Formats: sequence, C-alpha cells, structure tokens
Amino acid sequence: MRRHSGGPKFGFLHQALVAGLAFAYGVSPAPQAIFDPVLALLSATSYTTRFAIDLEDDFPHVPLPVSPGVVADAATIEEAMRGM
Repeated sequence: MRRHSGGPKFGFLHQALVAGLAFAYGVSPAPQAIFDPVLALLSATSYTTRFAIDLEDDFPHVPLPVSPGVVADAATIEEAMRGM
C-alpha cells in the first residue's frame, strides 16, 4: 500500500480496522494483505451487480470472511491479476 509520506506503518488504513483484523485472524495483517482481498471483492461482477445501487450512493460495504485462509486465497488471486 502506497504511503505519500513517512506516515504510520499501515498507511491510510484506520487503526481500528487493523486491530479488529488482528484480533479476528490472530495475526496483524500487512497492508497489502488487506488491500488485495478487498480489491478482489470490489472487482467481482457478482458483488457489483448485487450492490450496484448501494455503490452509487454510499461507500462500499466490504464483508470479510471469518477464515483467514479465504482472505489469503483472495489476496493471492488479486496479486496474480495485478501481475498480468
């Protein structure tokens, strides 16, 4: 995740989000490990179709899976797509 200054370790991620994910997953995730699955979700046609009206008016709601393995798989897929 790009930082525009020598700011905090997690760039623009809210510390409460980082703390919540660390609590839920048992490890403190790296910023890119948070960004990639979120981008994968927001890029999914099924997500954008289902929440199209909400996405026009509001910030996207990003449900994260309970299993950190699912998050890791989504991050791997998005990372591979970025490399294309």
